[in-house]
Amino acid sequence: MISITGVTIKSNILEKFNKQVLAIKGRTKAGMWKAGLIIKAASIKYTPWKTGNLAGSAYVQIIDTPHGPGVEIGYTASYAPYVHEMPDFFNFTKPGTGPKFLQRAIYENRERVLRTIEQEARIR
Repeated sequence: MISITGVTIKSNILEKFNKQVLAIKGRTKAGMWKAGLIIKAASIKYTPWKTGNLAGSAYVQIIDTPHGPGVEIGYTASYAPYVHEMPDFFNFTKPGTGPKFLQRAIYENRERVLRTIEQEARIR
């Protein structure tokens, strides 16, 4: 399970992705950690940058769920949800950055993340 904190992700995107993650039998904490780092790194690349505080507040944390290991990815900066949901027309200072930075990271890396979790899964 991928849990997102600090920002809002359209529930249908995250729900569909989580179904795919939960379908991977034998998921390990190592696999979930690596998946979280992939998403975090990609989201930082897309995170608007002015002082670097927002990007620097990104984190990954392993969580235990009723369905096995999971990972939480989020931003601790209090304004992260507002920046994530800003309109597209806002003029961001760093090219290639903008709103929906975490959502974009998940969407663009979903296949890589699923492969990573599968490769680290225990064979039962």
